[in-house]
Amino acid sequence: MGEPGVSTEYAPGRITAPIVTAGKGEVQMPAHAKVLVVEDDLANQRTLCALLRLMCCTTTVADGGKDALRLLDTPIELDIILSDVVMPGMSGIDFARLARLARPRMPIVLVTGDAHAVDAVIASGSVALLKPYTAETLERVLNETLANGSRQT
Repeated sequence: MGEPGVSTEYAPGRITAPIVTAGKGEVQMPAHAKVLVVEDDLANQRTLCALLRLMCCTTTVADGGKDALRLLDTPIELDIILSDVVMPGMSGIDFARLARLARPRMPIVLVTGDAHAVDAVIASGSVALLKPYTAETLERVLNETLANGSRQT
């Protein structure tokens, strides 16, 4: 057991660190985190953005890796990138590697339904979030990733 108000959660493929909570396991998301959502499926894109807005995040959307890279070459302010792994044209893993060139210290979370992809996600310097996930898990992973910053040094 940990201290009250502190949660340490350990799972493969994830950065872990103590997280300050509001009590009873509620994670406190940084106010108005600016999230770049990279998702080619329109329904998933809309659902994810709606969920992030409920978490008080501001979202910017890219339909794939190429669109996201164009955004990263602009002065747009972002705190974190949340990307699907399987997308047409450019995988999330390839996108993450190229995104590091534009924004070397940007934290990136890659979402995958394939547990075998976790090693490749980690090798890209990203944090893996396995599907299916709950809203609480998404919030916890984003909070941990923001608290820890980029895995690249």
